[in-house]
Amino acid sequence: MAQHWGRAGTVLALTGGLVAPMAVVATADTTTTATAPEVSVQELDLGGVVAAEVAALPDEAPLPAEELDSTESVLPDAQVTGASADAGAVFRTAAVTTDVAADADDAAAPGATAAPAEPTEPTEPAAPAQPDATTDPEPAPSAPAAGPTAGPTAGPTAEPTAEPTPEATEAPAPDVLTRELDTDPFSVLGITWDADPGLEGVVVRYRYRTAGEWTDWEAAGASDIAPDGNSRTDATGTRGATDPIVAVDADGLQIWAEADAGTVRGLKAVLIDPGEDPAPVVADVVPSASASGTADITSAVYRTSSAAGVRTAASHPAPAIISRAAWGADESLRSCQSDVSTQMVSAAVHHTASSNSYSAADVPGLLRGFYSYHTRPEASGGRGWCDIGYNMLVDKFGRVFEGRAGSIDQTIVGVHTGGFNSRTFGVSAIGEYGSAAAPAAMLEAISQTIAWKFSQLRVRGNALVSMVSGGGATKYPAGTVVTFPTIYGHRDANLTSCPGQNLYNALGDIRGRVAQLIDGGVSTSPFGSWDGTSVSGTTLTVRGWVHDPESRASIQAVVSVNGQRTTIAANQSRPDVAAAYPSAGSNHGFQAAVPLNASRNVVCLWATNVGVGGYDTTLGCRVVNVATTPARGQFEAASGKNGQISVTGWAVDRDTTSPVGIMVHVDGRGYWTTTQVPRPDVQRAVTGAGPNQGYQLTVPAASGSAHQVCVSAVDVPTGNAVALGCRTVGVDAAAPRGNFEAASGSGGRLTVTGWAHDSDTTAPVGVAVYVNGRGYWTTTSLARPDVQRAVSGAGPAQGFALTVPATSGAVNEVCIVAVNTPAGPNTALGCRRVPVDATPPVGNFEAATGGAGTVSVVGWAHDADTTAPVGISVYVDGRGYWTTTQLSRPDVARAVPGAGPNRGFALTVAAAAGPHTVCVVPSNAPAGPAASLGCRTVTTR
Repeated sequence: MAQHWGRAGTVLALTGGLVAPMAVVATADTTTTATAPEVSVQELDLGGVVAAEVAALPDEAPLPAEELDSTESVLPDAQVTGASADAGAVFRTAAVTTDVAADADDAAAPGATAAPAEPTEPTEPAAPAQPDATTDPEPAPSAPAAGPTAGPTAGPTAEPTAEPTPEATEAPAPDVLTRELDTDPFSVLGITWDADPGLEGVVVRYRYRTAGEWTDWEAAGASDIAPDGNSRTDATGTRGATDPIVAVDADGLQIWAEADAGTVRGLKAVLIDPGEDPAPVVADVVPSASASGTADITSAVYRTSSAAGVRTAASHPAPAIISRAAWGADESLRSCQSDVSTQMVSAAVHHTASSNSYSAADVPGLLRGFYSYHTRPEASGGRGWCDIGYNMLVDKFGRVFEGRAGSIDQTIVGVHTGGFNSRTFGVSAIGEYGSAAAPAAMLEAISQTIAWKFSQLRVRGNALVSMVSGGGATKYPAGTVVTFPTIYGHRDANLTSCPGQNLYNALGDIRGRVAQLIDGGVSTSPFGSWDGTSVSGTTLTVRGWVHDPESRASIQAVVSVNGQRTTIAANQSRPDVAAAYPSAGSNHGFQAAVPLNASRNVVCLWATNVGVGGYDTTLGCRVVNVATTPARGQFEAASGKNGQISVTGWAVDRDTTSPVGIMVHVDGRGYWTTTQVPRPDVQRAVTGAGPNQGYQLTVPAASGSAHQVCVSAVDVPTGNAVALGCRTVGVDAAAPRGNFEAASGSGGRLTVTGWAHDSDTTAPVGVAVYVNGRGYWTTTSLARPDVQRAVSGAGPAQGFALTVPATSGAVNEVCIVAVNTPAGPNTALGCRRVPVDATPPVGNFEAATGGAGTVSVVGWAHDADTTAPVGISVYVDGRGYWTTTQLSRPDVARAVPGAGPNRGFALTVAAAAGPHTVCVVPSNAPAGPAASLGCRTVTTR
């Protein structure tokens, strides 16, 4: 994939036919939060063709990577069944024949296909349809094929992933061609266009300017990444789109778009500047996604293939994960909640198809760009998804980044493998791996990430799984049953080259590495059935059974509701379990009531491992909704002073016990806080209120003007803003104050000191110093704890000191003015008359020599009143000659305070043969008597 960023500014609309396009100013946005970096987006509406640019297009147009890397997908033992499968979708047999995680007597597993009859329980409402997964009925594990190969072992009989590359024989006929556009800086670019049933083969070519140079033309096709056809949250795609394009530190763009059939219309380019990283990016997540609530975390050292494969632990060690907060995700961009899966059975490997030239420091910003493009509404040039599409991302340095929110400890449905998202964990390699090899650190990180997840999902690395296509952006129509390896490439499910041929070739090694790490433990991990849920008020009842194949004893189940965990003893009698698993006994059932703490609740179920070789495993997650009550509150007061506006009020949301989010907008710019101020009056008066339902926030505002201030409470779980009101608030400008404390002059320079404070700003105060009418500038930057103690609102560094040139030997008029921020009359701190004594020059007449008709003198001189060369007068028998100090004399610079490096002089003049009197006199700057350096008698020949 590829993306770009641009700073907030204008959105440019370019339209027109074969004439110069017309520029129309539109809008752009900047999102500011208390914790996330400022991400700026520039949206360009593009249309028409700039005729003058057509002749400059290359004769051979570049093609998208999907067309250059068109090798067919290769699946071991993959099969397609069902009424909608076509003959070209049957894959040949390969060497890998192991099945999904299995146990000897799982064939009649209670709850595997239907829960035992429970006539006394209320019937669980049918969940909205989502793609299903069917696993082989867990026979005894078959022996895996011989070790993993370096690449796939068989290929499909048909169905290449892309159309054959056309020969470039015709002149370019673009539907859209812009001029070279100057833009604000950006690093990620996304391009979308109007969807049209008659539009086929769209190719968007682009070039950008970075460091003053324009790149060659590159090409991107339509993205193959989309939600499943029945996604309940993510937009299903009403516009065509590229994947995000990486263009780090670009500030110019040119677009060329055309299609094989139809005309490209409604083209938008979204340019994203990700802002500055919030802090040094380090792995900061210790996942707790296990029944025990604990998990190990590895360092970033990547183990070799000889590492041990089975461990005794709650779950396989997680890789070191860099959280969303660490890479700077702005959580306010998530406009909806992602779906969750009741059962994930596979992992899909992707690449972002973007540049590999990124540095480690670039990656957090690139992720913010991907995220911004994925979540931006389709109407504004984005993809319209709830969140970034991938569950996890891995960079070429082997670092693992948290992708879609919740993916660490929930079975979150991403947007990465159309038709199979709800049953697949998506891991994307950042970069393009069709032409480049994936680094070893990246392959190990991908393997470790999948192994960690598979240990929780009870899925083997070297196995097969059958899934039912959910339709949408996939080559398998909805309802088609397809058998995949549990670890497969994006191209296996969609018409794409992703994850690139080189990374695809490495999938065999990844499967083998994952199998080595966790397959032994998976087969001995607990399993069970989540039979049902029911809701009464704010109480959830869950029921099912869990069993550890290494023990007859009852084990524990753990129910997680929005991250709050409740442990349940699974010791109720279940004769049906005993019948299905004769060696297990019957006491493995559970039914328990747990509280719900929000209107939308993500409920996950875990089985706790008790054996020596298995892992805690998840039975999936479900969303349980309860009736909601909108947030309410009051915007009580607002006041403006000293360049700031303070707002106060209260808010309550009965659907959560967490602090209520508060958005304060000042002239349209947003600021964030939460309820955290004690308000016992609100707790007494409002049903469901807690003790800390008040809010208070102070934000910057320009002095000397009125501002529109609006406050909203953020409702849980909808995320909707509930308006609490708007007010017009004036902010008076306060004049700065201070003191001109002292001034002294010496040696042609004058030094002033004092302090200044402006209550309208916390920034340093500007100070203008005028000497004889000539101005000099400084700011308050010196520590003045006395001022901070004595002056209300003053900071620790309100002092100033400045040394400037002055006229020596004269009285100088010195005035100081404190500059008002942001505007308004400045404050004069006073004027003084300051005498500056002239300092006579010093030096040494070191030598004089006579030659054949010449006299030569050498020495040095320095005048503390100037940094300019010192004038030197040389008198031979009373006749004067002139030079200046311009020779390097580091010895003088070291020995004489204030002397520069070039204080030496030398001069040779003509003189008749015979004795001569030679004297040297330095000039006094700027004025004053000259002091002779001495005289000598020299005889010439």
